[in-house]
Amino acid sequence: MTELAAPVDALEGTLRFAWSAAEVALLEVDVEVAQRVYDNAVGTEHGAYLDRRAARIVAAQARVDAATAYLDQAASFRAGQILRLEEEQVRVLRVAETTLEVERGIEGTLAVAHDSGVDLVADHATIEVLVDGGGDEIQAGTHAPPVLVPLAGAIDRVRLIGDQAGDAVVDVLRRAFGDPPSAGASITASAKPELDAAAHYDDSTLTGWSRELEANDVLDVVVEDASGIERLTLVLSVAL
Repeated sequence: MTELAAPVDALEGTLRFAWSAAEVALLEVDVEVAQRVYDNAVGTEHGAYLDRRAARIVAAQARVDAATAYLDQAASFRAGQILRLEEEQVRVLRVAETTLEVERGIEGTLAVAHDSGVDLVADHATIEVLVDGGGDEIQAGTHAPPVLVPLAGAIDRVRLIGDQAGDAVVDVLRRAFGDPPSAGASITASAKPELDAAAHYDDSTLTGWSRELEANDVLDVVVEDASGIERLTLVLSVAL
């Protein structure tokens, strides 16, 4: 979950969600200083003093780890996305390294002040696709009925659920509305949803996936391999 890194008032159009690379570098200096102080004290100080110095190293490193993680979160935002801050909704206009330029108080909500630490929550839609073997095991090459994407968004999680433990590999192909199925292109790269002697698969990393969807795209789900499973449900979570 992404949080506001700094408070905002009701009129501000920029939301800060991360530390900058320069600020992370300064935090890393804090770790180095704390480590030097500890090293210099070893042999001359004892007990509680060394414990306090060791705790400062741990705390400083925790700040670095948290700040570094935030730097990777810019990729989860995009222009046009709608986010919620408590009861207020905002629309993302532009994404920078550590900030979002936004339109405040949209969809009838009120622009108000928010404290740092407030969650930035993306509105989501769910796309579910059922592959049914009709009482028999699903065979390789089975196609689910095509699914129309209702709204533009970015896929941020995929889950695959079998009716029982078994094996399955599925691919997801995207095509424009009106194009034939042969025009579909895989969006999963090498990270295809897969069950391996299991009934559940869950992935929010989506390595290599083409995650962006446009309204009225068509998705085709194809079972490339399967064994021991009669029903499969593919669930895509889409940040709008």
